[in-house]
Amino acid sequence: MQADYARREQDPAQIQLALDALGTEIGRATRSAQQLLALGRSDTVSVEPAPFDMAALLREVALDLLPLARAKRIDLGIHSPTPEFLAVADRGLMREALSNLVTNAVAYTPAEGTITLFAAGDAAGWSLNVEDDGPGLSDKERAALGQRFRRGARAARAASGSGWPLRAPSRSGTRASCGSKRKRWAAACMRSSGGPDRLRPDGRCPLPMPPFSTTRRHALRALSASLMPLSLHAMAAPGDPSEEAADCVIPAKAGGGFALTCALARDALQAVRPARPPLGQRYLPGGIGAVAFDRIATGKLGGPGTLVAFSSGSLLNLAQGRFGPHAPSAVRWIATLGTDYGVIAVHRDSPYKRLQDLVAALRQDPSRIAFGAGGTVGSQDWVKAALLVRAAGRDHKAMRFVAFEGGGDALTALQGKHVDAFSGDAAEALQAIAGGTAVRLLAVLSEQRLGGALTGVPTAREQGVDLVWPTVRGLYLSADVPEAAVRAWATAFREASAAPGYAALREQHNLYPFALTGAALDDYVQAQIKAYRQLAEELGLRRWKP
Repeated sequence: MQADYARREQDPAQIQLALDALGTEIGRATRSAQQLLALGRSDTVSVEPAPFDMAALLREVALDLLPLARAKRIDLGIHSPTPEFLAVADRGLMREALSNLVTNAVAYTPAEGTITLFAAGDAAGWSLNVEDDGPGLSDKERAALGQRFRRGARAARAASGSGWPLRAPSRSGTRASCGSKRKRWAAACMRSSGGPDRLRPDGRCPLPMPPFSTTRRHALRALSASLMPLSLHAMAAPGDPSEEAADCVIPAKAGGGFALTCALARDALQAVRPARPPLGQRYLPGGIGAVAFDRIATGKLGGPGTLVAFSSGSLLNLAQGRFGPHAPSAVRWIATLGTDYGVIAVHRDSPYKRLQDLVAALRQDPSRIAFGAGGTVGSQDWVKAALLVRAAGRDHKAMRFVAFEGGGDALTALQGKHVDAFSGDAAEALQAIAGGTAVRLLAVLSEQRLGGALTGVPTAREQGVDLVWPTVRGLYLSADVPEAAVRAWATAFREASAAPGYAALREQHNLYPFALTGAALDDYVQAQIKAYRQLAEELGLRRWKP
């Protein structure tokens, strides 16, 4: 019917609406067919348990469903206590059940919500969990969990949700339950002893789970004939995390300096740890690092295998209390990989050929220039623009600043001439230029001229503007990890920065020498935060106290 309607319509807007509706119905039908096949398989095919990595399964399902989450601007993430989380189960059945839970979570979670896939376990057994910001279930709906072809009262308002039950648990003799106080659905439970499943009096499963928040949580437990530890190694103290699978969290959108930091960390580690898996690259945008820092500091994200990129801008935000009620000691500062420098750039076709031209325009009317860069008022890119306006003799509060979630988006806006000037960093600007973005660098904010890709770019100082802004790039780790893991990562990056090929590798990422680890890095962080607090006061920025 939708196809016929689209054929008859003459209005392009109505045709698009019809096609969108048709696409939704096709997606729902495809999903239903996949679940019918899985349902038939679970009834007729024997369960085939085999060793597999649950952490890898989390990543696989999250990546598959990431486009759905992005369409609703949902923050979809994963958390595993170790980079490799081994178990024995029927992986295919587990994948289908987990995909079902995440799909429903995306359908019922409001736009710009949060969904997290967790793995947890101890000597008693294992669990997989999906937490979201959805509305939860009523007592009546909770009592009907597991019934085939039954949909909740809110299903009509969601994109999908077909009422298919999770058949893998029922075939293995496990039981479905729901903890009424937690708005949590436990699809099934299984102890590693292999004995019968015995639910607690409160209806909860006896397996360990990550700490609960106040949001609804679907808990997926032991989805095949047995879900038992492959060995106790996974629960033992981890070995050297720099030798094992790990992720580098990029706390902004693609194309910015944080992505460069994680890329350099990956390549540098591979040079000194060639047997390790490549360092994974995971995006977690939000507040130019605020979301990632909060999750690490509160324990919602972390572990020895989770590194997070930071920059001088992160320290500036910490100095202003913009990362929430967390002190710098809420994380462990692992290493700096190099330093970037701020730049002032314009479109290649801009009438401003030199920094003096831009300063003259600002002196005449600071509101006529629209700066675009990563972060909002008080971010390091905003501060660079504010200091430039002050250097022109005008009040920085009169300037126009367009905030973006990272330098990559800001440079795209500059390419489209939606902003007049970019007050970001050199490395991200050079990466954009290499990709074909029409950018002219007016000045680099270094003490003296730099070599490499910035050869020939004048400093702001030599053009009469006393503005210097180095942007250190590095990595931090959760404060809850063992001290041995902190030392292992610091040693790995110390070795990487001392390796013969590191200088060339760093230059490829358009960074300059600045390598610190251990106590020297801790002292640097404290000194910078103190200096940034003073600068924030001079600019009249509000300090948010924990």
